[in-house]
Amino acid sequence: MKVDAASTCSSTMLYHEKQRASEIKVDYEVIDNVYDDEYDDECIESCIEKYLLVSLYNVPDEISVDVKSLNDTFRKFSLTSEQRNTNNELKIKDANATEIKRYEFKIKSASPDCYGEILKTLTLNTPMFNKFSNVASCEAYPDFKYCNKYVNFDISNLTNEKFNKIFDKYLEEKEQELEKENEGKESAKELFNKYWYIVVIIIIAIVLIVVLIKIIIKRREKKII
Repeated sequence: MKVDAASTCSSTMLYHEKQRASEIKVDYEVIDNVYDDEYDDECIESCIEKYLLVSLYNVPDEISVDVKSLNDTFRKFSLTSEQRNTNNELKIKDANATEIKRYEFKIKSASPDCYGEILKTLTLNTPMFNKFSNVASCEAYPDFKYCNKYVNFDISNLTNEKFNKIFDKYLEEKEQELEKENEGKESAKELFNKYWYIVVIIIIAIVLIVVLIKIIIKRREKKII
């Protein structure tokens, strides 16, 4: 018969267990593996493996992790500290990043005395792969927000037609900004051409003031000597 953790895990024990788990962090990285040596020149998309790698860092001994989706994008599963790599990391490979995922990680004790006690809870949002990132428009304008390879907003309902409309609007706004910038430069140029002599007078005045100050300083130094 398994003893309830509440009856064997004192407050002191639980405190130490939580201290052990306090350094656990979670993050993700985008992985693009290109297999140039294994495929011929005709292979393009199929030779590139794209996935997100979710990592739990600083994983101590005797813990388990319940991984749950907060937006129902995957089934709940569990990991244990025995599955760590040599760097004390737990890795989750997400090869199906076609939607935004919201992870919840419940860190639990797996020690005999405090087994099952929740030590820490972490959350993580991961982006979705953007199928439009490879279109010709994005090669010319990579700063366009719908051209990022991975995005943190849902584009599952974004069609080619909608993308083109949004992109056309982006180009119009960019052109308007450029026109305003050019108008500002032209106005500044016209202003200078009209009042250039004032600028010259100001520069001459500044030079004369600097020269006068130097003369005064030299005279004072001679008087002191």
